[in-house]
Amino acid sequence: MKPSHNLPRFLPFTILFITLGLVDLFAVSYYPSFRWISKPLIMISLISYYFFSTRDRSLFNVVFFAGLIAALLGDVFLLLNGEKYFLLGLGSFLIMQVIYIFTFIKGSYHRSTSKGLIALVFLVTLIYFLKLLWPHLDAMAIPVSIYSLIIVVMAISALMRNKNLTGYNWVLGGAILFMISDGF
Repeated sequence: MKPSHNLPRFLPFTILFITLGLVDLFAVSYYPSFRWISKPLIMISLISYYFFSTRDRSLFNVVFFAGLIAALLGDVFLLLNGEKYFLLGLGSFLIMQVIYIFTFIKGSYHRSTSKGLIALVFLVTLIYFLKLLWPHLDAMAIPVSIYSLIIVVMAISALMRNKNLTGYNWVLGGAILFMISDGF
């Protein structure tokens, strides 16, 4: 999961990724049908970046790559209407989260009191939000609760990685952003 890259090579991707994100936000507001193109392109760009930036194939993680593909499928399913597609999207993202958890756990771990306290804050926040949402979830209460717990475990597994690992802050930041975005 450790792509080799340098700043000049990373910068064009960052510009492309931000541009695709802005195009998708524009499509949400003004051209919803264009999201069939703009939304998948975001994950396709991430998948492509990971694939092409990992020059050393011994560092390429096929399982992590499968997690990225699951994320793309989740995005596509959520573009469709209906409970069936919502559940397929939720399932795809659940698979992605589990893959990320195993990928993060496989790396070097560093437990500390401060990381434990942050993990506790993640869990207390989860319990608080589930308590608020529970009366409104009806039949989705159990699937949403399981999915939410898996997201928090993924964020905690990202947090517990050794800070000296390449990309630690990017992985942790992404995990926290994912957790926040799915909370709203």
